Amino acid sequence: MDDQERWYAAACAALEIGPARLRRLRQRFGSWRAVWTAGPDAWGGDGVRPETLASWQARYRPDAPWHLQEACARHRITLLAPGDAAFPARLEELKAPPTVLYLRGDPGLLQGVCVAVVGTRRATPYGGRVAARIAAGIVQAGGVVVSGMAMGIDARAHEAALDAGGATVAVLAGGAERPVPRLNRILYERIVAQGLVVSEYPPGTVPERGRFHGRNRLMAALAAVTVVVEAPLPSGALITAERALELGRPVMAVPGPLDAPTFQGSLALIKDGADCVTDPADVIARAGLAEPPARPAAAAGAPPQSLTGLESVVYALLDAGRPVSVEAIIRRSGLPPARAVIALSALELRGLCIRQGGSAWRVQVGTKDASRRPV
Repeated sequence: MDDQERWYAAACAALEIGPARLRRLRQRFGSWRAVWTAGPDAWGGDGVRPETLASWQARYRPDAPWHLQEACARHRITLLAPGDAAFPARLEELKAPPTVLYLRGDPGLLQGVCVAVVGTRRATPYGGRVAARIAAGIVQAGGVVVSGMAMGIDARAHEAALDAGGATVAVLAGGAERPVPRLNRILYERIVAQGLVVSEYPPGTVPERGRFHGRNRLMAALAAVTVVVEAPLPSGALITAERALELGRPVMAVPGPLDAPTFQGSLALIKDGADCVTDPADVIARAGLAEPPARPAAAAGAPPQSLTGLESVVYALLDAGRPVSVEAIIRRSGLPPARAVIALSALELRGLCIRQGGSAWRVQVGTKDASRRPV
């Protein structure tokens, strides 16, 4: 799809006509440009109610494609459409795949092994701890944590993935430039810097009830496995699980107290056949990820306490006895190449590792033990 077609497609989708109907219009007119140029007056039929058509007509602006392009440039948002190399093939399995995706952050994360970690906004301390353990385990095994950036379980999953130096994807029910809820602004900025924010809605879109259902279907479709940590009856997390099951994807759930209201949905999933999670290793195995490799004896010892989460992940993969290639570090950590190199450069500047042969690194002798720590 050429660039102009992409923006015409975005303008059509921004009217919230619905992905399935939009695809029929695209087939009928031959191109997104032709659909947009024809305008709502030509989109009738196909069971369209008069009030729906009137709504499209009221919001239609001929120059909307270029306004969308300007808004995305202003907010540093990337637009993806089906057929683009970075567009995740997993979304094509949906009955109504999104017409376009708006992204802030690293689009390459959509090609990784994604695991959805979801649950209630009213998380208990236990649920929050479990969500953090599972998310950390996923990224340490090379996976990508997907969630919805809501308060509670979602936020804990995102935070733990980032704290472990890994990658996380937040799927939003509003514009990709808009942190919702506002209390999660700092988390949102971290995700943009270290992960990815995804939405099928254009900049300026305010989250509304119906849009959360669309958000949930995207999370389920992006993920190889969906894990419900803590969910009451009813729950948006259970809707995500339902969408995953419709796609034939595995659903897992965390058991909780039998009398806890916030775990009734999770327990119902287990009763209905969802895999029971008792350890992050359960999720790692179900997603087809490898357990983090055990460190060799030469590399034993706690990492320096002042390292960031990203630096700690890379430092743990280095060896004092032999060089480790950049490619091996990237493969074993699951980090994007640029972030792995940034961490290596930071460790080198602090005297904790040295470069050998241009593309391999090893620990600076004497630093990988508890006796020497940077201040």
